[in-house]
Amino acid sequence: MNLCITARQYRLSSHLWDSIDRHVQKLEQWLPHIDRGLGLIKVVIKRNRRRNFFDGSIYLSLPKKHLYTYFQGANADEAINQAFEHLFKELSRYKGKHFTNDSQYYRHESVRRNYGF
Repeated sequence: MNLCITARQYRLSSHLWDSIDRHVQKLEQWLPHIDRGLGLIKVVIKRNRRRNFFDGSIYLSLPKKHLYTYFQGANADEAINQAFEHLFKELSRYKGKHFTNDSQYYRHESVRRNYGF
């Protein structure tokens, strides 16, 4: 998967890079049917200096499905772990289910119509 990390008013430590990389590898294991070049993960983390907390977002773009999560935390590690935990919870809801726009039929109303057969 393609990974894009943006940090605003904060310099990422190597420990945080490794933590994000571990989460992305776990995400690739959850989604083995997705081609590595198709998925996109955007991580934005911002430090609020005045109130001394971290916030940001993670945007996961898969073919025909987009997931977004927002996070806040006292430190960067806590915030990132919380965000990926929420993202995995969202993926567990959708994993293996049929999406309406994931059908081979273009006109869904013709499929759902009862013709009395």
